[in-house]
Amino acid sequence: AMEPETQFELLLKNDSPREGNAMLRVASRNELEVEPDLTEEVAPSVIAKMDAGRRRLFILVLALPLVLLITQFTARSGGFVSYLRSRGGDSATRTTIIAREAMLFDDTCGPLHSPYNVSSITGSGQMSYQSGTLSSVRQALTSGNLDNRRVILVGDSVMYQIFISLVCLSRSAGGLVEYGRKAKIIGNASIMFSEWGGKLLTFNERKQATVEKNRDTFLSRLGESARPGHNWIKSCEDREVMKFEGLALTANDIVFTHATVHGEGRQANMEKIVRLLTCMDHARNNGEDPGWPTIRIVASLPQHFPGPGGAYSDADVVDPDGCLLSINPVESEFYQQETLHFVENGIPLVGRDLGLEDLGMYHIGGTNPEVKLDCTHWSLPGVPDLIAKEMMEIAADLDPSGVDGRS
Repeated sequence: AMEPETQFELLLKNDSPREGNAMLRVASRNELEVEPDLTEEVAPSVIAKMDAGRRRLFILVLALPLVLLITQFTARSGGFVSYLRSRGGDSATRTTIIAREAMLFDDTCGPLHSPYNVSSITGSGQMSYQSGTLSSVRQALTSGNLDNRRVILVGDSVMYQIFISLVCLSRSAGGLVEYGRKAKIIGNASIMFSEWGGKLLTFNERKQATVEKNRDTFLSRLGESARPGHNWIKSCEDREVMKFEGLALTANDIVFTHATVHGEGRQANMEKIVRLLTCMDHARNNGEDPGWPTIRIVASLPQHFPGPGGAYSDADVVDPDGCLLSINPVESEFYQQETLHFVENGIPLVGRDLGLEDLGMYHIGGTNPEVKLDCTHWSLPGVPDLIAKEMMEIAADLDPSGVDGRS
């Protein structure tokens, strides 16, 4: 079974920079490397009579129609991956024959590690490319609207996958300056990740003990005067500045958080999030906001385990057919909870209406030999890129008064 945090700690320890920090080039569909061998289709005696120059010209003339035919086919069909998937192609074949536009980023991007980098098997990179994720991130980076802004993600391992997408897409767009859990991008801006930011979230019992230890260790290094502000609900109620790992946040910053996929803590997390947002609204309405960041909530990305609503269950992971391709979101307990706590309270959710319930084929699934089935996490590049794209658009459209242009 795949407990959502099984390998997360290892990933956080290994997000060090790697070699190859060059911008990845995304090839267009008509650049598939096809060099057909036509010598067996032409009598050897005919070719032998030609000089070298005429022989090359002759083969090129014969090859050109075939190249054009393949190019037209891939443009219409969505590439070799889509074709092989529709024809039932096996994973080994799909791993070898992959349209080049799928490679938005790979494991030369520092934070991306196994078991997430299996898009060559799932085809999720091609889906991300066709969804315009890279072009949207590039547009946000070059707009100048992100200058001096901190984009902060607070959450679990699924949120960390979105952080990987943000960092690696920024790198592919030529906008990454420095790797790290507090990655730097152009315009003196940054993309940051934390599990315990704001003392806002609760995880399962095992994970919570690790999170609290990491949090307390960090805060103990700060001076006494620097520690207040790290509990965001208390900061709001006291009308004090909010802090993130020692940094004072401002109205130019934006935080994305969620209820997590941890059933033990979800109810408390949703209640604390609503309490925080309600407090901030009241303070702003009374002109008492000292300059807090914008806080946006990310919808829980759907799971696709073979059970009601795709929810995780120990009994489901032995299913030989893997993850469900599609679920009905209204049958998902996570979806129902967020409708009650967020949607009905007028709180907009990032990624709520992207149709992710129909993308179950892009989970890690059974590709990780360490677990039987993972229908929680996603192959990368892939579905988390779609959330990263929406986040960057929101961050670039932010109104420093505390209300962004999409809420």
